[in-house]
Amino acid sequence: MKLAELLNERKAVKEEIKKVKERLYLSPKIQEGDVKPAESPEELKIALVALLEKLNELIVKINQTNVSTVIGGKNLMELIAERDKNIAIAQALHGLAENATPKPERFSRNEIRYVPTVNIKEIRKEADSYSKKAREIDNKIQAANPPASPEHDYEEAAVILSTFISSTSMSWGSQSSAMAGRLEY
Repeated sequence: MKLAELLNERKAVKEEIKKVKERLYLSPKIQEGDVKPAESPEELKIALVALLEKLNELIVKINQTNVSTVIGGKNLMELIAERDKNIAIAQALHGLAENATPKPERFSRNEIRYVPTVNIKEIRKEADSYSKKAREIDNKIQAANPPASPEHDYEEAAVILSTFISSTSMSWGSQSSAMAGRLEY
């Protein structure tokens, strides 16, 4: 399994966790006189725990891959940190330039006029250089797409989730059927 596949799977699992949590939070109470909730809180809890276990394993595999993969003398974890730093600097500088840019805020000549205290053009140029560095690093990361560490056995989690999905009474829509299709490891 490639790192990109792990990252996509992590995203899908996080989305599914969010959905199961929402359903779990709706299920512990019923109206007086109703016999049972639309979905079993116990089944939802089991599914949530299984998804969180799977997420944990995916994160460990991703982090192991990030530390063990070397690109241009730096491991992937260092490149990701450097990319994120460049993105943060670029965003801060773009924000500075945006806030320093004079806006037509005066309605008459008697009102206070604001003038920039920084060279907006230079700030934007510097922000663009950090954005470019971040893109270049991201391209290196994307080009590498290293294979992840050896596969873990997700069979038990897949069985629990597929049993839960098939037994649930509420429709999950097209997203759930797509998720159910991804349970084959």
